[in-house]
Amino acid sequence: MRSTDFIKLSRNLIENAIKYSPKSGVVKVSLSGADKFILKVEDKGIGIPAKDLDKLGVRFFRASNVSEHEGSGLGLAIVSKVVNTYGGDIDIQSTTGKGTKVTVEI
Repeated sequence: MRSTDFIKLSRNLIENAIKYSPKSGVVKVSLSGADKFILKVEDKGIGIPAKDLDKLGVRFFRASNVSEHEGSGLGLAIVSKVVNTYGGDIDIQSTTGKGTKVTVEI
């Protein structure tokens, strides 16, 4: 994986976690792996409504509960493109009001 792609991927995930966790301020990031890497970004922020989870990664889509936060809806689309380019997997688990955990394996 090119370093610029890894930077795009990790930066978007970490910035989202920070942006949508203004009250808790807690964001956990871990990176592991040898043959492939596993990046996990977890926050205790506003979470993503279940009805929006299947639309994440679509360009310009923004979850229904983020109107108070600035954004273009491109962050997770960029992440998805990088993951797909390298044949990886992305898993997003989220509960509204409790937070989100994103795991990328490439």
